[in-house]
Amino acid sequence: ISQLQIQLLHSTLPLERQSLLERLFRADQMLGPEGETETPMQKAALRGTPVGLSDIQHSLNSREAILEYVLDAPQSFCLYITRHRAGVATLPAGHEEIEKLVAAYRQQVLTRTNDIPASHQLYSALLKPLPAWALKPSLIVVPDGELNLIPFDALTDNEGRYILAAHVVSYAPSATALNLIENSRRKNPAPIMFLGLGGVQYQATNAPESLTSDSQSTTTLSDPFGLRAHPLPDLPHSADEVKSAGKIFGSS
Repeated sequence: ISQLQIQLLHSTLPLERQSLLERLFRADQMLGPEGETETPMQKAALRGTPVGLSDIQHSLNSREAILEYVLDAPQSFCLYITRHRAGVATLPAGHEEIEKLVAAYRQQVLTRTNDIPASHQLYSALLKPLPAWALKPSLIVVPDGELNLIPFDALTDNEGRYILAAHVVSYAPSATALNLIENSRRKNPAPIMFLGLGGVQYQATNAPESLTSDSQSTTTLSDPFGLRAHPLPDLPHSADEVKSAGKIFGSS
């Protein structure tokens, strides 16, 4: 990449610069020198082959849904995909109206007040038109355009509740990229589950004399995790106890 950048810096011919820019883009996408063996993820990034709907659905569990937005005029659209169903919802607002709502939302957030009307307006434009079964507990949003600038979990529904109160919202560049990531995880699973604990203060200790006059500070230092009312048993010591504890926590 550095060599291509240097060549581009000294190049003045339009065709040569165009060729260097294309090579630079490929090298950047490969995250390494040109000529290296391409991984499945790198091949997909360079060739952009869409993944079939059935493959995307197979990568989702019953609690997940993908919401992929397309801003257009005079109306916008949302492709929603769950484990067993899929569809396209026509949104009532076009890209210009949605962009204005996004700008208003960001401006209202800067006022640091609890009253953000654009939050509910964006919910009405982006999520309310979707069928109820598409709003799974875990929502994977693929935003488009100005939608990349707003947090979907901070939008409010008809009753004034934040989306994050009932949904976990994550984001993906595309449904195809999400499918590739999920497949990569399946092919390279963690070799072993592990739970590690260290330096946990199980019992209350005496605070320094300099702080005994401040009961609140003493309580904070002596019981930082609030465990005084809920004492925990000692960690296992023998091999049998360790094996038994591993079964409880799902490790081996």
